[in-house]
Amino acid sequence: MANNKEGEYNKRILPDSSGETTNKNKLHKKLTKIVTGHGNIKSYLHRFRISEAPACPCGNGNQTVEHILFECGILQDERERLIAAVA
Repeated sequence: MANNKEGEYNKRILPDSSGETTNKNKLHKKLTKIVTGHGNIKSYLHRFRISEAPACPCGNGNQTVEHILFECGILQDERERLIAAVA
């Protein structure tokens, strides 16, 4: 059963959860995996004992989707370029 924190997190990443999709708006399979936390990230892999530790290579926390998208110092330049491109 999903807890409230997961719901809040999903709304932060995908704020429109109305369930309405069209062919134009379908998310790519890889993007869906990463956004839902089921991608090739250390926290997910560690959960299944595939990775030894959930820590991000940046050294500032566990490598979760939220960390990758909003906090990881390694990805700061890419994050800023993406924000500028879509603003």
